[in-house]
Amino acid sequence: MRKRADKLVSEYEDILLHSPFIFLEPFGVRVARKAAEIRATYNIQSADAIQLASAMNSASELFITNDGRLSIVKEIKIIQLSNV
Repeated sequence: MRKRADKLVSEYEDILLHSPFIFLEPFGVRVARKAAEIRATYNIQSADAIQLASAMNSASELFITNDGRLSIVKEIKIIQLSNV
């Protein structure tokens, strides 16, 4: 968005909204509370905690990331792309 790449933004939105393999967990009290617990336990960034909480609340089996710092989280299996 910063680069005004509207076509690319639309492509990302299309993938996120229409992929049969991606489920968007609504952000509400349940996710917010879980994210706060994750932040308190692991001292990680809010955005990361929200994504992890969303994955956990949707019963996802794993969380894929490029951020090796998130491997400290034990409640969900973390897959780091650089290790694949």
